[in-house]
Amino acid sequence: MMRLTLLVLFVIAVFSTNILADEREYKELSSDYPLRFVGEVPGANQALTYQLDIFDNRTYFLRVQSLKDGVLSNSNDDIGRWYADKDNRLVLNGAKTKVTYFFILEENIIELMDLKGNRIESKLNYALKESKKAKPLEPKLLMSGVYSYMADAATLYECSTGLRFPVAFEADNIALEKAYLSERIDPGQSLKVNLNVRVADRKEDTGMKPTIIVEKFLEIIPKEKCQNAYSKAKLKNTYWKLTRLNSKPLSLSKSKRREAYMILSSHGKIKGNSGCNNFNGAYELEENKLSLPKPMMMTRMFCNAGVEQEFMKALGSMSSYQIKGEYLEIYDKDGVNSARFESVYLY
Repeated sequence: MMRLTLLVLFVIAVFSTNILADEREYKELSSDYPLRFVGEVPGANQALTYQLDIFDNRTYFLRVQSLKDGVLSNSNDDIGRWYADKDNRLVLNGAKTKVTYFFILEENIIELMDLKGNRIESKLNYALKESKKAKPLEPKLLMSGVYSYMADAATLYECSTGLRFPVAFEADNIALEKAYLSERIDPGQSLKVNLNVRVADRKEDTGMKPTIIVEKFLEIIPKEKCQNAYSKAKLKNTYWKLTRLNSKPLSLSKSKRREAYMILSSHGKIKGNSGCNNFNGAYELEENKLSLPKPMMMTRMFCNAGVEQEFMKALGSMSSYQIKGEYLEIYDKDGVNSARFESVYLY
């Protein structure tokens, strides 16, 4: 009985020691936000300078610049969300770059890791150190998000990260606002847009807040919504809603006409609606080659204007396809993008 008791006590002691060791080994970032880490690390053919601004709401700004012979040759900015995991890794989920990893050496030193989140075995320096002198980043990037405007207040919900920003009434905002007001049906309606932006601090009632400065309005895409950046829809048995024709976004229909869509079944059949008439037929699929070898059957309801003629022409000339996340793009035999669809989950 004595031996059993000693054995149990020994196991408890070892287990407790391991827990304490894990707690001692786990490192956390300083809580003195915002934190700004800077450093120069080796690249493939040139040095890379990093600045990473970390905020207490679990968001970050990142700038990576390429230096060739000491001269700036390229600059890339990103924004996103971060978290620290149990392996002492600082994990960044960005709008442009899916995942970037840093190892937390100390609360004020982090080390760049490889693409899989492993430490880089090298005598070269991959560390970034916290700097109190670094100027706050104002990231510049192409941003895709859902814009809404109501009661003299505009916001943008960034699709990849889920970050929501106020939009300043300056720079090219007037072009964005004009396009939005001409397209929206209901007040305050949310519509997807693509913009070249700068994120800068602006004074709000609650203090300084990261705000979108629209440097260039690119386009409004009324038929699309924000999608999960890390998911990928399946070609077959998916409701594909038409959002673009020949690279032009479709406008919202102010009538009660049906939306254009198609569904490719796993049995080689296609069906859908042209925005006016129903259609059905057969399709052929071989690797990324997709085509309609025979004319399709269609109902014959008369439609005044709409996208039917252009849509059916795009389907008839379809030769290949590519799925990009939740979007399907089809191409003709010359590789020209003729239509774009967005996946819709019906249940």
